[in-house]
Amino acid sequence: MSLIAKKFKNLYVLIHFYQENRFSLLKLCECLPSDVNEFKSEDYEIENWNPKRTLEVMWDGALYPAHFLQFGDDKKKIDSVIDKLGDKSIKVEDVPVVQCSDVSRQPKNDVEISHQLNSLPENLQELHPKEEKKSCDKCKLVDDCRRILKKKCKSLEEENYMIKEEHMKIRSKYNALKAKYKSLKRKNKSEGIESDFIKIGNSTLVEKHKFNMRRLSCVSKSVSDLLDVVFGREILANSSMKGIRGASKPPLPENELNDVMSFTCEKFSADVGTVRAAVRQKLNVAHKSRATQ
Repeated sequence: MSLIAKKFKNLYVLIHFYQENRFSLLKLCECLPSDVNEFKSEDYEIENWNPKRTLEVMWDGALYPAHFLQFGDDKKKIDSVIDKLGDKSIKVEDVPVVQCSDVSRQPKNDVEISHQLNSLPENLQELHPKEEKKSCDKCKLVDDCRRILKKKCKSLEEENYMIKEEHMKIRSKYNALKAKYKSLKRKNKSEGIESDFIKIGNSTLVEKHKFNMRRLSCVSKSVSDLLDVVFGREILANSSMKGIRGASKPPLPENELNDVMSFTCEKFSADVGTVRAAVRQKLNVAHKSRATQ
């Protein structure tokens, strides 16, 4: 690599192959042949470069005569100049030699910068300000979006905080109701009989869950189930309704039997005779069941 290529190895160059009337964008270090020694590195001043100067350029393994029109470190910007040259919106002689701020690696004073800007054609002067404006508009849009999102996040945080507070209140009420329920449950459990039994008639207590399982389709079935709940099948099999003389079958307890009969009469609006007949039928069935065992 030549001294020139080493010094400007990161630069791109806009090349005009004038014989073919074609434009190309290459890296400076790639388009210079390795044996270029006609220039000294320190004399290779890009800013004072003459675009009409002819150089032999390496392209596709061969040397072609060409002009270096422009140097720069931004490939996209030089590409945009090629597009303008292609659609003939600018001429070759209007292309500025330098399109980057630090190619010469030497500071410029304000007079030189102003002179270069004034020497550019009007359409090239508008190229960069438009991009900067567009970029600024994008930045402004991004800032506005960020500001809106930040505001929305703050609003959501406040809403989340309020939801958490409401959740804590509901949780507190739930815990209070749960404690009250447990207290009532313990109280009912301590009362025992009142919670597990139900009263029928004047004084007979029966288990609530068994009482609720009795059949209600007719008087005889309801009496049969209720007698099982109050007395049990063993007592029914060994007892009679009023007792039999000389027999070993005692009568059913009078108070409980009267409570069963009065409850059934009231529940089904039935007469005493119907209920008494249902009691006899149940006792007969209990006796027969015991006899067959």
